[in-house]
Amino acid sequence: MLSIGNLMELSLPTTVFSAFLGSTVLLMALIYINKTPGAPQGLSYWIIGIALNSVRYSVILWVLMTRQLSLVFIVEALQVVGAFFLVAGSLVFLGRRVWWNLFIGASITAVAWAAFTTLVVPNFLLRSIPLYLVSGCAVVWVGFTFIQARHTGEKTGYGLTGTLFIMWGIHKLDFPLLRPIEWFAPYGFMIAMILFMSIAISLIVIAQRRMLLVSEQEILERRKAEAALSSSEGRYQRLFENSEMSIWNEDMSEVFKELARLRDEGVTNLRPYLESNLQVAWDIASKVKVAHVNEATLKLFDAKNEDEFIYQIDKTFGPEAINVFIDELCAIWDKRSFFRAEASYRTIDGRHLDCIISFLIPDTAEGFNSIPVTILDITERKQAEESLRVSESRYRGLINNIPDLVYRTDTNNRISYVSPSVYTLTGYTVDEYTGINLLEKVYVDPDKRGIMLSELEQNGQVSNFEVQQIRKNGSIWWASINAHLMKADDGRILGVEGTVRDISEQKSVEEQLSYQASHDILTGLINRHEFENRTSRLLSRIQHDRTEHAMCFMDLDQFKVVNDTCGHVAGDELLRQLGKLLQNTVSKRDTLARLGGDEFGVLMERCSLEQAHRVGDEILKAVKNYQFFWEGEAFRIGISIGLTAITEATGNFTELFKQADVACYLAKDLGRNRIHTYLPEDTELAIRHGEMQWVGRISQALDDNRFCLYAQPIVSLDSGAIKHYELLIRMLDEQGGTIPPGAFLPAAERYNLIEKLDAWVVNHACAFLADQPDFVEQVDFISINLSGPSLVNKDLLETIMQNFRESRVSPNKICFEITETVAISNLESATSFISILKMLGCRFALDDFGSGLSSFGYLKNLPVDYLKIDGIFVKDIVDDPIDHAMVKSINDIGQVMGMQTIAEFVENDKIIAMLKGLGVNYGQGYGLGKPEPLKDLVSA
Repeated sequence: MLSIGNLMELSLPTTVFSAFLGSTVLLMALIYINKTPGAPQGLSYWIIGIALNSVRYSVILWVLMTRQLSLVFIVEALQVVGAFFLVAGSLVFLGRRVWWNLFIGASITAVAWAAFTTLVVPNFLLRSIPLYLVSGCAVVWVGFTFIQARHTGEKTGYGLTGTLFIMWGIHKLDFPLLRPIEWFAPYGFMIAMILFMSIAISLIVIAQRRMLLVSEQEILERRKAEAALSSSEGRYQRLFENSEMSIWNEDMSEVFKELARLRDEGVTNLRPYLESNLQVAWDIASKVKVAHVNEATLKLFDAKNEDEFIYQIDKTFGPEAINVFIDELCAIWDKRSFFRAEASYRTIDGRHLDCIISFLIPDTAEGFNSIPVTILDITERKQAEESLRVSESRYRGLINNIPDLVYRTDTNNRISYVSPSVYTLTGYTVDEYTGINLLEKVYVDPDKRGIMLSELEQNGQVSNFEVQQIRKNGSIWWASINAHLMKADDGRILGVEGTVRDISEQKSVEEQLSYQASHDILTGLINRHEFENRTSRLLSRIQHDRTEHAMCFMDLDQFKVVNDTCGHVAGDELLRQLGKLLQNTVSKRDTLARLGGDEFGVLMERCSLEQAHRVGDEILKAVKNYQFFWEGEAFRIGISIGLTAITEATGNFTELFKQADVACYLAKDLGRNRIHTYLPEDTELAIRHGEMQWVGRISQALDDNRFCLYAQPIVSLDSGAIKHYELLIRMLDEQGGTIPPGAFLPAAERYNLIEKLDAWVVNHACAFLADQPDFVEQVDFISINLSGPSLVNKDLLETIMQNFRESRVSPNKICFEITETVAISNLESATSFISILKMLGCRFALDDFGSGLSSFGYLKNLPVDYLKIDGIFVKDIVDDPIDHAMVKSINDIGQVMGMQTIAEFVENDKIIAMLKGLGVNYGQGYGLGKPEPLKDLVSA
């Protein structure tokens, strides 16, 4: 095949030769032009001949480049005519000096031929001297004819025919242009014969050399091919033997013939045919011959040697082998180039293998004689894939069933994956939520997302990040997010992955607890704790702004009449209504609080004492005109107000509160339903008057033993059994009438008499139980209330332990109740007090849980046995979902922490039923049993 490189190799020397030959001819012509007769005519003939040969070279190159072999006849025509003019020119130049000119012409031709053959055909350097004596035109013609034959594949017959034609023409024809040559007639035939013989000899020599070269080239090429084949077979053999992949050399020639036979029999669709004729497929499969297997095959199938493997090869095929073989046959049938499929195999000893079988499908029948088939062991990979599939299935099952939302985002804050629970939490379907921009649609405050991402970038993860989000319907819910950054190997951030938990109910409870920590649940007003905080903040600022403020302390008159006559429900309703009444009376900038029981307070900022007095008058007027209706009865109540100024001379809250408290009690002493303003000069009188009133009565009652014990049952909500009682103290007046605890206990607490009352209750309870062994046997325990000061009173602790020793009452029959607020306020002392008595066997209950500064965190530090749920939540549990949630939450926490729960203020069957449904253990209230004298309980 002739390439562009060959053409350039040919064109350059051809051009050089033409220029050289032309220059030589012109030079010689100029030398002899004046010495030789007929020189001008000879020069003309030579120039024409050279020009025709130059055109012929160009045509040769064109033919070689365009492959238009049909133009060869033009090359031959130019060759004949050009040779004729060169011969004629030479003869004219020879003239009378035949031999001399013949020698010079031959020399010129020889030099030209040597240069040409050296440049153009260096592989064919013709060194034979006789050839140099050939006529210029004959040698040039023969040389270019040979070159043409070498590059185009043409034979030299055209050149030989042309030469004979020229010789015959020179001898036979009488051209006019040759007539002036006098010597031509006697010597023409001889010269023609010499030329003919020279050409013949040249052709024979060239043909011999060409045949030798061709033969040598063929031998060389055959040897190269054999060496390449041997090298290829060696490489294949090394690859076959050293490959770590199993390779089988299979002879499938008979399979190919069988498929051809089926095609001849008219089978057009092979797969359905074989699937309906499995025996045919098995018969064809039996014609596959395994000629050789490599060492990797023996290792894979646990075979000792090749003979053993081939002999037991049927054992290696799995149950689905025929299906795979049918796939192979269909691939061959469809003339595909490659086959690959997964197949099951077994080792010689029966171990299962998962493999991939593959081979190149030959495109000729001979190729089926030896087909290398590779068997790739993927057993471990399949096992890993199966394990991964099982793991993913479990993961998907977990993701689909957990209530938390699992999500992933891309770098543009768009959701790329979300679990099915998204619908429950947000109202969006998976498709709707996927692609959502978190900043645009999910976050109530997009800045929160930025805060979370900043924390993610800094720490790589966030935990329990609380944020409000928006549901599809526009409602707001609280979410707790745990997330971490997804990163590529190069550290690039790919997105965020995490979980979202709905904590709306928890936040609602927390908000409710937070609200309760600062507000009174019954009236909605702020409570004493928050009132104290606001007052303390005001006192801290008063030294800087030097402004005047005021405080009112208010206590209702005749409230106990309503409470004792109509019950707690009526009392609570009265307090609610009075709370709203007072709220509408005072200014919105003033702070109104319920301080406890029937006590209220007002903090009036930037208000003079005179202005505060006018506010007090408005309160008095509003309460005086107010009537409370309950079950057809109308009640009127009054209010006593103590007023005190807040100035830079005022001390702390305790001192300020005492001033307002003293002023209030003085207002009561002076006739009630009035305002009394605290003045420094009245301090001693007011304090002495108030304290003496209660201290004297309580102290006298202790001396006269005018206290008695009542007992209220604590009932099991599961069985209805009554085995627990709470002891309650009552005070007897001089006439033997019963004074309720709400009348004297606040004063006892305020003026440090409560510890004496606690000691009285402990002493008399132990003495009573010691005298009533039968009663003790019938109950699990008796509850005794302890106040805050008692928890830090070591004398009372010793009194309790001494009572146990002297009365021989078992400590495990006593349960001490302490309020949540007291326990938290004196956490360290309370924990120590509880631990000491629990070592003796006493039990403890945390009373009124949830009413004050409740914290589940503190609860973990208090080793109590019972959790008493504040009645403020229990009494409205049927109608108020928030109360229901609070009771449920407190009960659940108590149960998780191993505590039993007791609900207070259980007043009807509906409440009982709901508490049972929540799993509360015990109930206490008028619906289960009213307090009654302890002595009456025993006598009954």
